Amino acid sequence: MSAGPVPARAAAVLLAAGLGVRLGGRPKALVRLNGEPLVCRALRILNEAGIDEVTIVLGARAAEVRAVLEPRAAKIVVNEHFRVGQVSSVRAGLAAVSRAATAVLVALCDQPLLTAADVDFLLRIHAERRAAATVPRSAHGRGNPVVLAPRVVAAVLAAGPAVGPRQWLDAHPTEVVYAEVTHHRYAFDLDTVSHCEALVRATGWSCELPAPEAAEPHPADCQSLSDPT
Repeated sequence: MSAGPVPARAAAVLLAAGLGVRLGGRPKALVRLNGEPLVCRALRILNEAGIDEVTIVLGARAAEVRAVLEPRAAKIVVNEHFRVGQVSSVRAGLAAVSRAATAVLVALCDQPLLTAADVDFLLRIHAERRAAATVPRSAHGRGNPVVLAPRVVAAVLAAGPAVGPRQWLDAHPTEVVYAEVTHHRYAFDLDTVSHCEALVRATGWSCELPAPEAAEPHPADCQSLSDPT
């Protein structure tokens, strides 16, 4: 794709609040790939893509995740209601984004194959198409991150506590621009131990899992931003 306009004040919300339901109650933010926590890797990728304003939403084991993030520069929001599900976390993050942002990218912390170039690609399509919402899509289906225009952020926040980007996308299909790709980097995440094992086999990276959460996780924690199910 040729170079094009990139939103001058793109911001990002990085979701790192979940308990890791299908990972045996292990917070995915604390999984280490080659010694680097996933949440730190995700923040680094966003920064390398030119996004300086990153709001990280914490929840499960927030003190541990905050500790691995120090001294990296990012706005931290702790969602005390993270057990309710991912919608509460994404809404907390969106509410904290600067009003100066001209586009808001909402990212998950557990996409280890995502690169800065992948983030840049989405931002460029979003700007070129003047999209309300931009979603990556491949043969694997819809993926993440998603990019939202400020008016969509405002609409999501005004819609009530049960509405997040996924619900808005489903309700406004004609306003969604799909960034079509042939790879699976936007679709691959570390939901299960078998996903981690597959990643190690494919890349040769090391993968260290944190100790499991003792409390029973809430099933809504495993929902994806753009997953239609």
